[in-house]
Amino acid sequence: MLQKKKLLLTQISLIFIFAYGIFLRVNEYLANRSLWLDEASLALNIIDKSFRQLITQPLDYNQAAPAGFLLLTKILVLLLGDSEFTFRLIPFISGIASLFLFYVFLKKNTSKSSMLIALGLFSFSYIMLRYATEFKPYSSDVMFALIVMIPGMSFLKDGLTLKKAVLWGSPARLSYGFHTRRSLC
Repeated sequence: MLQKKKLLLTQISLIFIFAYGIFLRVNEYLANRSLWLDEASLALNIIDKSFRQLITQPLDYNQAAPAGFLLLTKILVLLLGDSEFTFRLIPFISGIASLFLFYVFLKKNTSKSSMLIALGLFSFSYIMLRYATEFKPYSSDVMFALIVMIPGMSFLKDGLTLKKAVLWGSPARLSYGFHTRRSLC
């Protein structure tokens, strides 16, 4: 009976952490604050440059961002328009996805009590909330780092086979285009 109560409390706690973490991100995203200088500088590059220029030329205004982030944002701007909502959509989705990915990482690598504490800190962290609603690639950096770390940690525990290396290599390679900064020059 005590075990069932602990399990129920853990499940309720997880639901609360996810629900409130998502609520905070949605609330901040919907606040639709104006772009600050660094975000606006990056946004001008997306608006003013072609797809080719985004990946072959240095960005203007002292900016740097991964090619995948730039190209995906350019596509969204062409489809949805150049609003603050559009520019912040990739970080917003990445921030929410990171909550779930961090849960998967913790579930495989920590105890339940540690998982709840770490997930709560991650979910309610001001900096993680800010990154999830800011037009910079930091939130997608976190997401791709988790995508690579989840299988990577299992390799440390279970060993690496050729099949696992190939399966892990695909998201690892994809993440490279989304978290490796392009040079300013």
